[in-house]
Amino acid sequence: MLAVKKIMAENTQLPTLILDEIDTGVSGKVAEEIGNVMREMAQHLQLIVISHLAQVAAKGDRNYKVIKEEIDGKTQSNIIALSEAEKLQEIAQLLSGSKITDAALQQAKELMN
Repeated sequence: MLAVKKIMAENTQLPTLILDEIDTGVSGKVAEEIGNVMREMAQHLQLIVISHLAQVAAKGDRNYKVIKEEIDGKTQSNIIALSEAEKLQEIAQLLSGSKITDAALQQAKELMN
């Protein structure tokens, strides 16, 4: 699907392309390559990507965290722009879960570079 979107973006003048969890069902090397393809695409158009994969999220120029919570019986969503330090923490959390380890932080740094 990403290949189709990439070709479509190259042959039209789309100002923005939104990819919602286009990386579902992949991991590892494939996820890293998807992140690289998206980074290349973002050189020519605005790309908004929703992902839960560290390899993809690490490639973003700007990262945001979406927080959903229930308040008085209503679901409320908030979006927060992340600083580079916050991005590092979020990528590490994607890698290691709720307890961020030193190894996850190191891996997150490597993915971001």
